Amino acid sequence: MRYSRTLVEGALLIALSVILTRFLSVKVSIGGVDGVRIGVGTMPIILAGLRSGVIQGARVGALADIIGYFLSPGGAYMPHFTLTSALNGILPPLLIGKKEKLNQYRIIFSIVVTHLIISMFLVPYFLKILFGIPYKVIFLPRLISFLINVTVMNFILIILHKRVNIFSTHRALVH
Repeated sequence: MRYSRTLVEGALLIALSVILTRFLSVKVSIGGVDGVRIGVGTMPIILAGLRSGVIQGARVGALADIIGYFLSPGGAYMPHFTLTSALNGILPPLLIGKKEKLNQYRIIFSIVVTHLIISMFLVPYFLKILFGIPYKVIFLPRLISFLINVTVMNFILIILHKRVNIFSTHRALVH
């Protein structure tokens, strides 16, 4: 029963992430490459990690990126970005720790730190090594994207946490 619930929930979150990321986000091209994406496509991945643990978060993140690529490729497949997608499901539950410590401040902290690491450091690094895009060219657009994405995601997740208790599940956060 638990496995079926986790499987179905994971599939739903993967589908939601793919739709939000690939079809309902704003992409800004820099040097002919999608350098910035504004949207909440990582929110279902974060939610998977917070509800079911780091393994499920990593699984949902990686599969959402791979499936999203096949449905809407934007060039050659780059496993670097599958790694960053998986990290979106791994880092928040690790930063929050025990489920008993979950509150709005820890949610905000985990999302800000996760997006800071991934969006402001890892992705620009990968864009530089893969496509030669200098960090100074994408810093300002990525900073604006970071501020918008983090604000919107935190707003939505805090409301869900307060009104629906969306983070309650049958498992601990970190396995």
